[in-house]
Amino acid sequence: MNKKVLDTNILIRFFTNDSKVMAHKAETLLKNAKKNELVISDVIIAEIVWVLESFYQLPKNEIIEKLQGLLSLDKFDINRNLLFKTIEYYENSNISYTDAYLLAFNSVSVKNGVVYSFDKGLKKVDANVKEPD
Repeated sequence: MNKKVLDTNILIRFFTNDSKVMAHKAETLLKNAKKNELVISDVIIAEIVWVLESFYQLPKNEIIEKLQGLLSLDKFDINRNLLFKTIEYYENSNISYTDAYLLAFNSVSVKNGVVYSFDKGLKKVDANVKEPD
């Protein structure tokens, strides 16, 4: 099976339907994909969040709903555990998606190492965040 790597704009068109033609093409691509055929990188997910927040000004809960829907589909070859943990931090804390990803990366990939940061907000969310001495 040939993998198909998706760019941000494919998913943005699908989510927003702001261009009927492009949204239809994106929907057809997604609908016809086989299990694990479509690849979405972590960076693309971060860009989707940024675009939906900044340009489309969608509320956080709508963005989370869209991401959870995406992660639940087996058509995607995606870093599910890490991204579900990211969404959990993002949903339950007053931090950015990028900060949520950082904490999730530490939790899932590094297995609860130390995150060094000067961000006091992160320290409130996770006890593994420390300032350097």
